[in-house]
Amino acid sequence: MGGCLVNRSARRIFSTVVDMPLIIIFYEGSEDALAVHAVRAGRLHNEYFNFLTPYGFILGAFSQIIIAIVYLSRPAYMMVFVSAFIAFFTPLLPWIPPGVLFATLYRRLWFQARIYRTNRDMIVYSILLDEPEANAKRYNRKAYIFEVIAWLFLLAGTCINIFFIGMIFLQFNI
Repeated sequence: MGGCLVNRSARRIFSTVVDMPLIIIFYEGSEDALAVHAVRAGRLHNEYFNFLTPYGFILGAFSQIIIAIVYLSRPAYMMVFVSAFIAFFTPLLPWIPPGVLFATLYRRLWFQARIYRTNRDMIVYSILLDEPEANAKRYNRKAYIFEVIAWLFLLAGTCINIFFIGMIFLQFNI
């Protein structure tokens, strides 16, 4: 529970005041882990995907469909059609085999980076440690390394799938 600590009837209690509302967290678990779980739950699962991401994918896919339809009837622009067709499926590429393995590794590494960022935040806001800046920098560096490796795995899975799709197109002379 958090809010403004006030004196009422010779007791100190948390209370809602105009500038600071009372916050109550219902939590089943040890009291020691409450702060860590609250900070972790307050973070997005993946900061690079938000509520606008699906709309961006839809608009991008729709524009690629229009480009593909416009150039479908023109044999001289077959590469433009193929490129638009591949671009249409690009957001889905990490989630089809064999790239799904890399996408799974990406999600696991991203989750680990999220844990390191939570630890960094807990150290920064803690006054219990002797050297919070050094420990926070260490966790921040680990989180950054895990994020970069996670993105490389996602890129590798996408590139592998693009390679296989390209081989299929070449196989059938499309």
